[in-house]
Amino acid sequence: MKIYISQPMGKGRTKEEILEERRKGIEVVKIYYPNAEFLDTYFEDYDETQHTPMEYFARSAALMAQAAPIVLLPFYLGSHGCEVDDHIAPAYHIPTLLIN
Repeated sequence: MKIYISQPMGKGRTKEEILEERRKGIEVVKIYYPNAEFLDTYFEDYDETQHTPMEYFARSAALMAQAAPIVLLPFYLGSHGCEVDDHIAPAYHIPTLLIN
């Protein structure tokens, strides 16, 4: 089972903060899906001066197509990419797990 993690990555958040939140989310998800494979949804090459956020979203959508379920980490509301993930998943019958 491949799992897609959707989490806020903008608004001045550091790489360390993002990766720590992801690590904690993965720990929780492993309780429910101990043998899960987690897709790498953190792009090391992220640079809005080189690519638009929409280009990164396209990469994310390609990963989401491989996943079931997608996992929404806390504070996803207000993040454009996460909110789009939340709307796309049901349209394509991808289960969603919300972690508070």
